[in-house]
Amino acid sequence: MNTKRIIWIISGVTVIIAVIIFLVWAYWSSPLVPRKVPMGQWFVCQTDQDCLCVGEKDFPGCVNGICINGKCGWRSDTSGETSTTTVQNSAANWQTYRNEEHGFEMLHPPTYRIESESADSILFVAFPQSFELHILKKADIAAEIRNLDYPIKSVEEIVVGGQSGKFVVEDTADCDDCAYRKTAFIQYGFNVIELSGNASETNIRKILSTFKFIEPVDTSTWQTYRNEQYGFEVKYPPSLMPSGWSGQTYLIKKEASDAERMDYSDQLVEIRVDKASYRFDKYSNTTDGSIVEGFGDLKIRNYTIDGYKAVEYGYDEALREKEIEEQRKALESGASVGIIYFPKGLIINKDGTIIEISTGSYFGDFSDTFDQILSTFKFIPPTSEVPQAVFTSPEECEIATGKQCSFVMCDYVPPGKTFDEVCGKDFQPGWAPRSAPSETTNLSSPMLRIVWSGGLCPSNDGGGQECTSKFLLRSDGSYISGQNQGMVSNEDMNRLRLLIEGADFASIKSKKLIGTCARSYDGSSPTYTFYINGREEIIDSCDIEIDASSPLFSEINRITGSIFNQL
Repeated sequence: MNTKRIIWIISGVTVIIAVIIFLVWAYWSSPLVPRKVPMGQWFVCQTDQDCLCVGEKDFPGCVNGICINGKCGWRSDTSGETSTTTVQNSAANWQTYRNEEHGFEMLHPPTYRIESESADSILFVAFPQSFELHILKKADIAAEIRNLDYPIKSVEEIVVGGQSGKFVVEDTADCDDCAYRKTAFIQYGFNVIELSGNASETNIRKILSTFKFIEPVDTSTWQTYRNEQYGFEVKYPPSLMPSGWSGQTYLIKKEASDAERMDYSDQLVEIRVDKASYRFDKYSNTTDGSIVEGFGDLKIRNYTIDGYKAVEYGYDEALREKEIEEQRKALESGASVGIIYFPKGLIINKDGTIIEISTGSYFGDFSDTFDQILSTFKFIPPTSEVPQAVFTSPEECEIATGKQCSFVMCDYVPPGKTFDEVCGKDFQPGWAPRSAPSETTNLSSPMLRIVWSGGLCPSNDGGGQECTSKFLLRSDGSYISGQNQGMVSNEDMNRLRLLIEGADFASIKSKKLIGTCARSYDGSSPTYTFYINGREEIIDSCDIEIDASSPLFSEINRITGSIFNQL
């Protein structure tokens, strides 16, 4: 055999061996191949699924691992300890699931998304792995274990969030497509929380280690905002009150400072309804955990509420911390700064109607309160598309109905619909009682009404009519002036209430006006109506001489002047 032929044979064998070595190396380093490996070894990976053992019969003691920085970390034994501290700290970027209704929260890997959610069941999926949460009412752990589908491989006593429970592994050897199923049962009062699935045991145990039971917010005294026009309702604490109309309502602080009213920071929650879907589409199509382009909010997740698509958003904590630091430096340099908002919200697409509930104050204690507000949202059967307006002014409407009123109009008719179909036959814009339940919209009785009249103002027919402006103060401190609403402080209300109750109206009325009323020369003059224990005392300044220096009228002028200066 000549030398040249020998060289070709040796070269060919060398190439074949090199190819085999490369293929073996590629197989074992590929992130797509579940590993049949002894504990403690490392391999390249992309997700926890890449770190699954294949059959415990082949490799006794092999326990599913977790993917950290591109490498599989295996647990060193079955006690729950991990082979590196990196795995111990791997929950740092996990997301929070909070259940206010049942009083607990937990962390879960960001790769798991909520596939479906109901009152007592939540499914988390990171295909092909998944796990479920079930709230079992008045359940017993022992009975639940007896009802499991597969033979029990092991049962372990555990403590989760200070509550006792059991960790069960089922033997699913007879199921060709099944991984070992792990189930944790946690006794919490009379209920049992069940967490089960085919997710890696490391993930499930780590999820359990993050469980925290929380004190549910007491909503027994909460009131209900009910929007019958668009068919939904939501509860809110008694420290807030609704203000606005059916298309845009704010839940504002009853006890707000003048500064809060001036910069609108008393408006803690906004409930907005419109037909524009661009914002919803933008948020919905953004990847979870990413900033929504053009809006700056952090997209949290997509899910459904009663079959309707919904999207939840919040804010990026790192960006807010940076913004706070920048403002601190600006203040130190003597510069002026604006308000930093901490947004959190929910947007729902109900057959083309976009409902959004949001806050810019998602921090401190109010973050828990707002989460509870969102958890009370539910749909109700709508009445008509737009309520028929029957009053020409808010004061007339409120005095006649005893309810908060809002201006209603119908300026959007979808393609393919007629005005009568959407708005109702003979619909006219105007003031109507706000859509809400009687127990939450019945107002406290009126306390003081002031109507300024006089002078000539343009009318709709091109002519002129008498100018009027009106102010209505209720006994709970809420007021309405034109289209503006707000609250008078308790201190001012208590002082005014004492002055009204102690006023000698017979003496006030006995002082008749001497001279000419301002209305006679196109000026404006007020008429006061006091509501006292079911009776009305009317003081017309064109008939009665008003002593502006008297304690009663001096206090009225001070309160109304303060309000008008804010408008």
